[in-house]
Amino acid sequence: MTAALKILDNFAMNKFGNSQLRTLTDFEEAGLRTTFCLADGHAYQDLHPAFSKIVDSLPIIWNNAAQQSIPEGERLFSFSYSNFINSNILKNYKNFKICPTASNSIDLVGTVLNHLKLNAVLIEPTFDNLALLMKRRGVNLDSIKDIDLFHAAESNEIENYLPNLKNYGALFLVHPNNPTGLILSESAFKNIVTFCKRNQIILVIDNCFRAYRRNIFDDYNILLESSVSFMALEDTGKVWPTQDLKASLVYFSEDLKEIFCEIYNEVYLCVSNFSLGILSAFFDETAKIGLQKTIWDVVQTRRQMLRKVIEDSKLSVSMISKNSNLPVEWLRYHGTDKNDIAICQELSQLNLAVLPGRHFYWNSSHNKANHQYIRVSLMKRKNIFLSGINILQNYCNQFIRQIKQ
Repeated sequence: MTAALKILDNFAMNKFGNSQLRTLTDFEEAGLRTTFCLADGHAYQDLHPAFSKIVDSLPIIWNNAAQQSIPEGERLFSFSYSNFINSNILKNYKNFKICPTASNSIDLVGTVLNHLKLNAVLIEPTFDNLALLMKRRGVNLDSIKDIDLFHAAESNEIENYLPNLKNYGALFLVHPNNPTGLILSESAFKNIVTFCKRNQIILVIDNCFRAYRRNIFDDYNILLESSVSFMALEDTGKVWPTQDLKASLVYFSEDLKEIFCEIYNEVYLCVSNFSLGILSAFFDETAKIGLQKTIWDVVQTRRQMLRKVIEDSKLSVSMISKNSNLPVEWLRYHGTDKNDIAICQELSQLNLAVLPGRHFYWNSSHNKANHQYIRVSLMKRKNIFLSGINILQNYCNQFIRQIKQ
């Protein structure tokens, strides 16, 4: 690192927005105060016309929620979600709880693992709050590269390529993985489930970006038929622009029911039936019209626009993410004069917020090779997104001129 880059790096890390930014959430929070925020992965896009009727029907949803018991509201919510993801086996499955947010669900998962005195392995890169929450709850945590695990699973060579995985009590996946967008085929998923069952490993799955998977298969059917120990969490906040009104389902295997429910009941009683009714309406309407029209087309259009903007610059889509369908883009900087923090700092001065890549490498952020990535979110209001990529294009034009000089 040059002296100038080191100075800028230290300045950005310590003074970025007059805040001490240590985590990705810190950068996201700072981004909320930036004019054009493409930092967080939450769904803030414009409401699709198909969903307008849901807003108009809020009084009806309110009245229905008021007449339902809490257990009935929860049952209907899980049923609606299972219908949305085409999982028949979940429709009458009773081992679930609902948390206000996915972070709450992850926190409970960590508490369960700590209670069982289990160590865990978590894929990398991925959003750092997963590791932070696990460690906060006292879980001994190691990392594994997402591409290594996914490749081993695809070839059904997990025990040969990754023999140390047998030493862990829990394997924590993010599927699809954020930020790389990597996904497992159905056969690869089955291979991981079989491996965990054979080695008595609890399989933890973060499905927060499930709605962006194009290779749809019934993973819950595979989990339940295998009788593997598992905890799987779902989320709504990455898909529909519901003003951050959200809920996170957690499904778990029968052997974990007692401890999970005990810990859940110490923290939560329930989630608002009104919130669940609104979200269920989004599930139902999306299932009726299709993800393609309501969500995927927007993501694809935004992705094409972003990739066009960075053409011929020192920023490019990471090779691992060429086929990503996530509502975020994982970009790599090809140059030695800047790193992720420097780029974020310079873009922030232009009123654009994005995320530095190093913090996604929660166990190897010290590695300089991991300092060359940034993550850009796609699902923002149209005027915000277009203004943001216009800033990015002007910024990239500086790189283009540097290349040609």
